Amino acid sequence: MVASAYIAWYLFFAGAGAGAFAIASVVDFALRLAPRPHLLKISPITDAGMVLGPIMVAVGCVFLLLDLGDPSIAFNVFLRPLSILGFGSWAIVLFCLFAALSLAFGLMPHCRASKLIEPLSQFLAMILSFVVILYSGVFYSLFPSVPFLNTLLVPALFTASAFSSGAGLLVVVGFFRQTCEGVLEGMNGLSAIDAVIVLVEILLLTALLARPVLFSESDASLSAFALLFGDLSLLFWVGVVIIGCIVPLAVDLMCFSRLRPTVLCIGGISALVGGVCLRFCILMAASRFAIGFAAVQPFWV
Repeated sequence: MVASAYIAWYLFFAGAGAGAFAIASVVDFALRLAPRPHLLKISPITDAGMVLGPIMVAVGCVFLLLDLGDPSIAFNVFLRPLSILGFGSWAIVLFCLFAALSLAFGLMPHCRASKLIEPLSQFLAMILSFVVILYSGVFYSLFPSVPFLNTLLVPALFTASAFSSGAGLLVVVGFFRQTCEGVLEGMNGLSAIDAVIVLVEILLLTALLARPVLFSESDASLSAFALLFGDLSLLFWVGVVIIGCIVPLAVDLMCFSRLRPTVLCIGGISALVGGVCLRFCILMAASRFAIGFAAVQPFWV
């Protein structure tokens, strides 16, 4: 089993896009049930996720197709919807379809059909956004031949990172929409939620790296060592830990009491950069045990 740079970019775009849409749709549906003050505060910024989500996932889908290479391979994937790869591919396509349908009918409030189709398509897109978020992590965690990824911590980490990247995307776009009513307050309100997400991401990343040592998993420990002290340590410590975790968390904490749009934008960009670095690090550090050669070989090719 091998991975390419295309897969890392797919994981980032699909994760960030689905994360942004999931945040937006959850806030929207919650407000339809009850006008909670905090959700009303962040809705002007989260609404952008309805548009950004499917666009980002569609871009991710392009990278996925580039990774498959031969169009016939991609076609065969869709012919096997019950396989995990086929299931995930269909989830991506259907998510983009229902998200676009929801957006289109949302722009036609006077159309009778929109009263039914808009909330239904948005609900289906919301469910599919969670499937898209979970799919990649679950897919990579199912291979015993890749010890470092063969754990439920991987889909959990990818999920937290997707929401963190999605929130970062919303904040960055919000910075360029700050003249719109309520957007600045929404950026500040979203930072409190993002702080919790980043803390969860840090805990999951720590658990993923500590697991090989605690459970004496020698093969997986090689991957953890590569990240912490090996060839990937610079990318990991600078890209993932400092830029992807510490900077966004510090920004969120700084902006609790005072609105700082530029600082929030920097935090959002850092979350996005960290999301990219995390996916490259995880895939590049993963290794598989090749029985034929009786040696550990790189997962990344």
